[in-house]
Amino acid sequence: MSDQIHLLIGANPWRPSGDADLVEEFDNYDMPTAGVVAQSGCYFLFECVEGIALAANVWLYAPITESEEEQLSRLSGSKLAQAMDEVWGSRDATVALAEGDAIRTGGTVSQHLIEHRGPRAAAVSALQAILKEMDASGALDAAS
Repeated sequence: MSDQIHLLIGANPWRPSGDADLVEEFDNYDMPTAGVVAQSGCYFLFECVEGIALAANVWLYAPITESEEEQLSRLSGSKLAQAMDEVWGSRDATVALAEGDAIRTGGTVSQHLIEHRGPRAAAVSALQAILKEMDASGALDAAS
């Protein structure tokens, strides 16, 4: 199992790099919004946790084992949601900000923060910190 997924700026969040393939789609809203991607032989659970119907949205990715992927693929409804929450609360994750179906930036969210605040609030909080740091360094001005 890899530590964290590698994001490519400009990639679709449901296929976050050139070597990532959509393996399983659990939910969609005009695009895959939850599922599993494979990258470099490793599996990652992903979910759009905020802004699903907006131009900008927040995505989470967590490394999972092959056996976890197989287990998740057999579930649906509330059992799938519960299993996904267990994954989010048990390990560090990667957060990404996407705009117009393209990843713009990302970073790491600690398992501790996810466990205590929940996946959505933890992802948004981590992203706010990343954007604040980028603003302070002038990186946001350079990206505009």
